[in-house]
Amino acid sequence: MNDFYNIYNPSTDDIINAFNIARKNGYVLILVGNFSIYYKGRATSQISTGDRILILKEDGSLIIHRPKGYKPVNWQPHTDRIKIEQRNDDLIISFIRKKPRETVSIILNKTYVVYYGKLRDIARFEMHLTEEDLKKFLKKHPEYIDDGIRITREEYDIGIGKIDLLGRDREGNIVIIELKKGKIGNTEVLQLNRYVQHYRKTNPRVRGIIIGSSITNSAKILIENLKLEFKRIDLRKISTITSKSD
Repeated sequence: MNDFYNIYNPSTDDIINAFNIARKNGYVLILVGNFSIYYKGRATSQISTGDRILILKEDGSLIIHRPKGYKPVNWQPHTDRIKIEQRNDDLIISFIRKKPRETVSIILNKTYVVYYGKLRDIARFEMHLTEEDLKKFLKKHPEYIDDGIRITREEYDIGIGKIDLLGRDREGNIVIIELKKGKIGNTEVLQLNRYVQHYRKTNPRVRGIIIGSSITNSAKILIENLKLEFKRIDLRKISTITSKSD
């Protein structure tokens, strides 16, 4: 991280200077203060004075939080222009978005602290959804596997192993489903094939589907040769859905 500046009990000039520097250099700016909020755009709203946290990010996105709760009380996905004006003892800061036309304005009564500076974050997003979480989700939402699939069993022991999910499709075919949170390789494909061949001894109408977020090239070729199916899923999307339903 580069230098990150903080000004406690900043003056009006300090606040104006901080916003100008942040916008010019693409810095993150955080302001903690006592202010009211006014929104004008597709609707209008206002919130009277209170202690709040304002965050202006590098890309111009704006978030305003109250002291409690994780949801912002106001937010804007992008800011094209910032207008600052002084009215009596108050400082009015307007965050203007051109398309669609929206403005979030705050009237500052008191500013406790302003932080601004360049933050660095190039870390890869790591998904912590477990295979058990994924199994529960797909059992509840089998449409993410394929339209018309109905799950009948989970962790079904067939003697040579346990099938993650077992079901039937709309044509009445047996569907054997194996899950893999990490990258799917030949080992996982061959395991699915063993289960499918076990069932095909007595019923030729069997589909084998392996589900995951990524697959090796050799495993993809093996799936095609064995007449199996690969279903790619977005773990981040599923994690978002499950967290909202908790």
